[in-house]
Amino acid sequence: MAMVPTSNASDGPTWYERVVRHRGCLAALWGVCFLAAGTVLHLAWHTFDDAAGSPPERCRADGNCGHAQIDFGGQWVMGRMIVTGRGRQLYHRQQQWLVVQEGFDPKNEPAVIREQVLLPPHARRHLEPEDDVRHDAEKLMSWFMGEDAAAWSYAGGAVGATLAVAPQSPVPLWHPLLLQAAQETLTPQRRAELEKPAIGGPLYPPIHALLYAPLGLLPPQIAYRLFQVLALLLVFLAGRAASRLTHGWIPWPMAVLGLLFYPGTRAALDLGQNPTVTLNLLLWGWLAFCRKREVAAGVLWGCLAFKPVWAVAFLLVPLLMRRWIFLLSMIATGLGWILITLPVVGLQCWWDWLEVGKLATALYCVNDNWIHLSRDLHGIPRRILHDFSAPSHLRDTILAQVLAWTLWGTVLLATMTVYLGFAQPRRTVGIGAAFLLLGAWMGCYRFMYYDVLLTALPIVVLLADRRRWFPSQHYILMPAVSSASLTVPTAPLASGIPASANMAWRIYINSFPLTILGLLYLVENILMGLNLQATFALGYSADIVTQNDGTTALRAPQLTTATGIRYPWDTALLFLLWLWCGVQLLRGKERRES
Repeated sequence: MAMVPTSNASDGPTWYERVVRHRGCLAALWGVCFLAAGTVLHLAWHTFDDAAGSPPERCRADGNCGHAQIDFGGQWVMGRMIVTGRGRQLYHRQQQWLVVQEGFDPKNEPAVIREQVLLPPHARRHLEPEDDVRHDAEKLMSWFMGEDAAAWSYAGGAVGATLAVAPQSPVPLWHPLLLQAAQETLTPQRRAELEKPAIGGPLYPPIHALLYAPLGLLPPQIAYRLFQVLALLLVFLAGRAASRLTHGWIPWPMAVLGLLFYPGTRAALDLGQNPTVTLNLLLWGWLAFCRKREVAAGVLWGCLAFKPVWAVAFLLVPLLMRRWIFLLSMIATGLGWILITLPVVGLQCWWDWLEVGKLATALYCVNDNWIHLSRDLHGIPRRILHDFSAPSHLRDTILAQVLAWTLWGTVLLATMTVYLGFAQPRRTVGIGAAFLLLGAWMGCYRFMYYDVLLTALPIVVLLADRRRWFPSQHYILMPAVSSASLTVPTAPLASGIPASANMAWRIYINSFPLTILGLLYLVENILMGLNLQATFALGYSADIVTQNDGTTALRAPQLTTATGIRYPWDTALLFLLWLWCGVQLLRGKERRES
């Protein structure tokens, strides 16, 4: 028997649409969707709880420290600065200290921290070596960009000296002498240094601070919980847009399920971060664009100005598609947001924000945590080449800089060249649009692991073209014949099934995009939690080394990898998907099908 194709590969399965649009199936999908959403929210709600079995003195009074992490805490501080009338000092660390100390009360911290933080290191007890004996406010300020004025150390010592001896000291003139010494220490030059604004703080621009002002009206613990719920609701809203982009081929509950377990969603909910906001702007803006509403699309994408790195990255899309109304609306909306902030924060605040950005850029190139949690192309060479045991100012090398910019520039240039030369700029779904959107995402200068969620847009754009996901082929089972009389057609049969055929089969063929999507879910939901680790030794490059005791040994260079959060497997998979789309365009796939 032999299987012979009877027709060209067809579109997606028709039975699938009949099943998923059935009322019973939709009800079951919504049930699973709500169950999954509740589970994800429950896990996010308790991610930063005290460890189970912790002694009472090590448990926080509020039970959870998620609001005190830099991810949500920094955003809350920006909003709080606005509502307390400090908009024009948004990036002044002196003012940030006042807001942070007011919002993050030490009474919510573990008793062991409250009791030990005031003691000198040699007098501290009941602490582990890894314990960070600092208040929440101190840790948060240490994570912000910039540094406090060095003169504060002199000022603190001068003030403390006057409190060391009571004014009624039995030693004559001792207290007046201390007061005089303090006054001499605080010279006019040091006073000026203390009064000069120390520029620093979170990386968020004034637009972001303005949008977060409502959360700044609430205590950070309540604001954190509220934003976790809002972020989950935004996943449902994004699922609605994704379903409409696929013309209902992906039902709303199924789209929500897909987004709940897509890379970046869980981290966004755990940390109280905002990629669900960004994703909604991208999805609904693209939906408006697909419906020929370019002004609305530009306005929605222009709101990305609250995270300017994404606004700049996605400007590439309407520019290369030559959709000028879309592009101009996007630029005008971003400028409009800047103008809205000026009465609240002033113009100088924007210059201060640029200074904070410069500080962050320098730190981003050398910081161990930022590099390994990032997913941008600039971080990939640095995570391989940097020696993180060396002092931070010695880590970044010319080679790492050249490779980082070369990788980023190559991807950006390839995206522009291939799209302009081989894509159909009027198509808003399919290979070309997905290739451009993935290239714009990878062209972003700096971003973190939870921002992988934004690639849900190019995935949905590919999903809208069903041929890329479930290509099928009809086959018939023919009786076996001798090699002398074998007349198997060289092309699919265009007519009906011959009488000699016993049965017809429809086989669904796996697709490359489907494989990548499956691997993304596998990495995010299974492998990352397992954190499988492997070490490879390069025996060919082994050298003989002398040990401390004088003996010799053969030592080979080793390469260590893992599936945990510090390794950008998701970026690698999405890079392969971008590459596949580019190859399909170069082969003329989109032009033949248009």
